[in-house]
Amino acid sequence: MFDYNDYDEGSRMKKPTKQLQGFQGLTVYPELFIDLKEGEITAIEFTVYLVIDSLNGKDGCYASNAYLAEQCNFSERSIREYIRILKKKGYLIEEKAKHCMSGRILRTYYRELDKIEKRKKLKNGKKKV
Repeated sequence: MFDYNDYDEGSRMKKPTKQLQGFQGLTVYPELFIDLKEGEITAIEFTVYLVIDSLNGKDGCYASNAYLAEQCNFSERSIREYIRILKKKGYLIEEKAKHCMSGRILRTYYRELDKIEKRKKLKNGKKKV
């Protein structure tokens, strides 16, 4: 049965029923989009990157392969493979972390590059004052 309460007011879109835990929002860096257009990264790798990046908080992404697989609707084996490929291509940085269940922290290249650029601008700005 059709229920108007399932839809946002004035929209044909259904109200979201699920929400990513820890989801920070999506940032699509122009360089990443260009890499996608030029075939440097596949659409599936792009999707995995964006999910990891959206969960990449101040200290990185602590999500397990199981959680990432659930969010991307892929198998854990596929997630492991895409993470391996993204690391090899330089899009992901992996660090060991004993304090989290996954045993690792994933950081996305463009977000880390963005942080470095912001730090440089802050440093340069402080020197001029």
